[in-house]
Amino acid sequence: MSLTDTASRPEARPSAARLDPQASAIIDLFRLVAILMMITIHIPYDIDMAGATAAARRILAEPLSLASGDGLFLAQETIMVFLRNGLARGGHVALVIVSAWFLVDALERKGRAAAFASRLRTLGVPYLVWNVLFILVAAAVLGRSFPPAELPAAMGWGQWPANYPLHFLRDILIAAALLTLGWPLLRGRPLLLAATGCVLCAACLVLGTSWYNLGDNGLSFLPRATIVLFVFVGASLHAFRSHVFSPRWIRFLERPASFLLLAVAAFAGALFLAAYGDVGTRFTAFGGVMFVGSVAARTVCSLFLFSLTVILVRHARFAISRRFVFRVFCTHLFVVAAVLTFQDAAWRADHRLVTFAGTYLGCLALGWLVTLAIDAVDRRTSLGLARYL
Repeated sequence: MSLTDTASRPEARPSAARLDPQASAIIDLFRLVAILMMITIHIPYDIDMAGATAAARRILAEPLSLASGDGLFLAQETIMVFLRNGLARGGHVALVIVSAWFLVDALERKGRAAAFASRLRTLGVPYLVWNVLFILVAAAVLGRSFPPAELPAAMGWGQWPANYPLHFLRDILIAAALLTLGWPLLRGRPLLLAATGCVLCAACLVLGTSWYNLGDNGLSFLPRATIVLFVFVGASLHAFRSHVFSPRWIRFLERPASFLLLAVAAFAGALFLAAYGDVGTRFTAFGGVMFVGSVAARTVCSLFLFSLTVILVRHARFAISRRFVFRVFCTHLFVVAAVLTFQDAAWRADHRLVTFAGTYLGCLALGWLVTLAIDAVDRRTSLGLARYL
């Protein structure tokens, strides 16, 4: 199977007519890189921050120990902090903003009803199908039990669904519904769009019930606060996309000094986001300040990913299917759950990097097999599964 996308969804590249080919390529790759980074946060790997701090202190006290196991251990933990707390969180912002751009394009071209109907097809249908399939596989193969009374919750009623990464699709869909409803008033008013996003974000932050981190709303009907914020902020930035892809800005981002500066800033953001996990789930004044800091840190990490994407598009040639990557996102929890169920916990703790790398490759392999299967069914039938999954 070629990884080049040969049959994109009709609304998947609305910007191509308005932006030059390089800008369209950057948008496409930016979204794909974001998804590939996002899934790393769900793959088993317990970062040993205390051990890394101790190793750093030993290296500072005795620099020659950098060439020993301390150096390798510190490098491994540093990379994983940057990947899981930095690039993965930056991917979250990148994907939401690009999704908002596509939604605005659809609203302007198709009108509100048709634009939201397309979101239901591209977000709502995959959410339902892949969550139901995960419940069935988890019950049949992984030994999970889903009593009838718990099925609504497993489908995401009042909390994250059983296939919990898919809450991202649900939350974008909710934010898209809010933007669609307010579009007659908000259209062409970027400041009002951004202000509305801040107000709705604050409401989700204060009224929601979080699961792991403040603002995730994993135990609530409300969407993740940052998703609502960045959907509306992304919509407000839609009119300025030509400036985002101006030759001067692109040249600045691909300079080695700019890339290095953004990498340092993104790593600092990753360290902040690692600490943000200790804030708790209940809203407080301190938690609110930390949440604002987390938004800034996510944005910086996203900007670094954008710089990386620009460099890849400008200096490398490769193609990867957006459908393949989307299916990796929708199915990667199948692999993660199997690893957590069948792999010995002690062995996993002693071989964290091997487990992480193997699980990530397994997620890519499953996404490839699913893509092969869907393509095979569509070649032999008229179901058109690729349009929905």
